[in-house]
Amino acid sequence: KRVLEEAKKWEDSGYRVIPITKVIPDIIAIKDGKIIAVEVEYKHFRNPKKEKYTEDIRKYFDDVVWIIHKKYKFNDNT
Repeated sequence: KRVLEEAKKWEDSGYRVIPITKVIPDIIAIKDGKIIAVEVEYKHFRNPKKEKYTEDIRKYFDDVVWIIHKKYKFNDNT
């Protein structure tokens, strides 16, 4: 709650903010003033939890993009 209150002050001062609270995207992509939350999932491990991006979370992003790979490829160098 304190983080969101502080974020509101910054927004009121003209900043665009992304408070880091319960939902943290795998990637935050920024281009041409647009902020995109990117989630990378491997269907082999789990289905995406799209419901975690509630309206309260989505308002900080212009869009949320899900990249879902059919299976995980292990690196041969590991």
